[in-house]
Amino acid sequence: MSTKPKRGRPKLPESDKRGEVLDVRVNEAEMARYETAATAAGQPVRTWLRAIADLASRGVDPSDASPLRAHARATSQDPSAVLRAAIREYLERRGVC
Repeated sequence: MSTKPKRGRPKLPESDKRGEVLDVRVNEAEMARYETAATAAGQPVRTWLRAIADLASRGVDPSDASPLRAHARATSQDPSAVLRAAIREYLERRGVC
């Protein structure tokens, strides 16, 4: 009797499991803003919101991009591109994307 491999995604390690669910209701205008910001950051809305909430919970104001603006000026880059890259790098370090 042969055993078939299990179907589906492999189980996550305990350290990576997310057991809590947070439901948030937003109106159409809020959702449109979130989608626009997430798209500009190159992230799905859920990933972008999780990253912003995580920054805010650590006492980092996500809208305070002054160090990023200084970096953008020093490298002649668009500040929004620098911010997107910083968010993407942060999410990659966290293993979110």
